[in-house]
Amino acid sequence: MPSLHGVWTRVMASSRARPTSWGRIVIRSAYRSCEVNAFCNDMQRQKKPGYTCASNKQNYAAHIWVRLDANGYMGAMACVAVPRFWKSNHSEGDCRILAR
Repeated sequence: MPSLHGVWTRVMASSRARPTSWGRIVIRSAYRSCEVNAFCNDMQRQKKPGYTCASNKQNYAAHIWVRLDANGYMGAMACVAVPRFWKSNHSEGDCRILAR
């Protein structure tokens, strides 16, 4: 059985957006290891500024790709940037234009 990380790496690589009028599309991983996320969550619970991580359990199938969530779902988070769109759309709510 392939690892969840391997599965999601292949899914993300094969799901690249097709060329559009928006030009280049950048997909950045939002993966966190369990160790990094747990450290961040611990710092948040200690009220340290700049740390905003939920617990590992809450991040399974989200930031933590290598674990299934409580319902058995697999998932992943990523940051998608569209540089050409950003150059001309800076107002709150402009991101909704991309969903049309």
